[in-house]
Amino acid sequence: MSQRLNRYLDRVVTDDPRYVFHSTRHEFTDRADLSLMPTRVANSIKGHANLTEGDKYGLVSIQLQYRHLKNLDLGFIDWPRLIQAARISASQG
Repeated sequence: MSQRLNRYLDRVVTDDPRYVFHSTRHEFTDRADLSLMPTRVANSIKGHANLTEGDKYGLVSIQLQYRHLKNLDLGFIDWPRLIQAARISASQG
């Protein structure tokens, strides 16, 4: 699955061969920090464990995740390129 996603990233997302599927986790972490998303919420979205005992208490709800995801800056994404790739993929498939 990782190789398939890497081919998609190469074809649609970027021409930089260093950018691989795992890079998206790093990208999300950077963007979450820039958007002032609490680490606890970002970790919940990524499926990462929290480091402190205090962070383990309570639930990070879907509503809380959604509220912070709405504020995530996604202006760097080339949406027309992704939409066109989705249309091409759907027509082929």
